Amino acid sequence: MIHKEILNDVDIPDAIISVLELIKQRGFRGYIVGGAIRDVLIGRVPVEYDLATNAHPSDIMAWFDHVSDAGLKYGTVSIHLNGHIVEVTTFRKDAKYLDFRHPSEVVFTSSIHDDLMRRDFTINAMAYCPLTSECIDNFGAIEHLNQRRLICVGHPYDRFKEDMLRPFRCFRLLSQLGFVVASDVMRALHDLSHGIVLPSMTRIRYEMDRLLMGPYWLSALKVMHDVGWLSSVICDYPPLDAVKLPNDRLFRWAWLLSKTNFNETAKRLHFSKSDCRWMAHILEWQFDEDAIHLTVNDLSITSQELMGLGFTGPQLGQIQNDLLRLIRQKKLVNSFGDIHRYLSQPELNISD
Repeated sequence: MIHKEILNDVDIPDAIISVLELIKQRGFRGYIVGGAIRDVLIGRVPVEYDLATNAHPSDIMAWFDHVSDAGLKYGTVSIHLNGHIVEVTTFRKDAKYLDFRHPSEVVFTSSIHDDLMRRDFTINAMAYCPLTSECIDNFGAIEHLNQRRLICVGHPYDRFKEDMLRPFRCFRLLSQLGFVVASDVMRALHDLSHGIVLPSMTRIRYEMDRLLMGPYWLSALKVMHDVGWLSSVICDYPPLDAVKLPNDRLFRWAWLLSKTNFNETAKRLHFSKSDCRWMAHILEWQFDEDAIHLTVNDLSITSQELMGLGFTGPQLGQIQNDLLRLIRQKKLVNSFGDIHRYLSQPELNISD
């Protein structure tokens, strides 16, 4: 059973404590907010800690020596402290969203409740101050964590329409946590699928990368399919049945893209050229890990031994590629004896 007292036993990084202590000394309030609290409560180590405060960004920038204002447009200041980067955002309430992604303006507020109310899911809408042990849970997040349910703050249709990246965060959280999606969330996802306005593919890729590495990744893809969102990213994909794949991001992407126009879709999703080459290699050898990972260094005959047999220059590389291909095709055993016998054929044509 999850309860808020768990938070009191957590070892918070010193950089976070230092920032919160200075904020308190200056007469303001500061909290850890968002996913870090959720992760601690369910026994996961947070990847990052985000802080929220009623202090103005200009105050934060004046109090610390090394800061970055790259997120100042949204009230966020990044503090560089003892080798750590601590992001601090002023309490805010958002105005109308005009582009399905960002609020038209950011309005600062003195209320932590206002700040939490603008967030996407209840399990991300908690605040905790380790200096006072105060835990703010105005939307039943701890109850929902115990129920393993994903529920929106407010009406899910409104939450998703404000920011069309939020559905992809929903699917990613399903993959990572294995929770059940509330029925009104499912209805909103289905209703919005008829006129999806996609955010940038770079942001979608970021969420999908994390989704594909979650323990419940296949179940999350099935939900995406059921509510009509997966086809907005990939026009065709394999049946979402149980599939045995290694715990590897590009193996899973290659499988997911195996039924579509690979080059076109990979380009649209902004994969790097090296990632595309590796996924094409995975597809060429049909997810056979032994074949895929086999390299020249794995051959049971060395370059020096091949040179001793008369293979030099471009012919050396050609025979090595030929050996790799035959071994991958299971037409040749990767042993010195079998390779030597193959090379000793009187009329060897290495281009076959």
